[in-house]
Amino acid sequence: MSTAVAYYRTSSRANVGADKDSLPRQQAAVREYAAAHGIEIVAEFYDAAVSGADSVHERPEFNKMIAYMVDNSVGSILVENASRFARDIIVQITGYEWLKEQGLDVVPVDAPSHFKEDTPTATLVRNVLGAVSQFERQNLVWKLRGARERTRVRKGRCEGRKPPPDGA
Repeated sequence: MSTAVAYYRTSSRANVGADKDSLPRQQAAVREYAAAHGIEIVAEFYDAAVSGADSVHERPEFNKMIAYMVDNSVGSILVENASRFARDIIVQITGYEWLKEQGLDVVPVDAPSHFKEDTPTATLVRNVLGAVSQFERQNLVWKLRGARERTRVRKGRCEGRKPPPDGA
């Protein structure tokens, strides 16, 4: 049986907590893949409220995970999908290349071959997945900005913020 670590990431504090779906969903997908492929998950790491646009070197749990992998001779990282690894194409490419230089693999369980192989087709698909993840992140930011602006216009303030003091 081969071994791997599991890496989970949730970008928004609003999606962190026992009553939220993000972490359990990621865990279920990764654990199901591991069980189906005879992989033992020897440790799990979770970066809560960490953006997928942040460099992998800036993520506290990611760095603990790398140290664990080196200390315990573990070579693979399982993630639910490419967006859990990165939501920025540059972060994905540089993170992927850095991991390769360290002799480590990142395996999105929904598209494992595209990250294990370096064929022209796998590289293309990997980069398209990264670009789609970046697009989704930017699109979500755009929608949230618009919703906050509509709320501000309608109510005179944005939800979640205290109104400015009188005369300010």
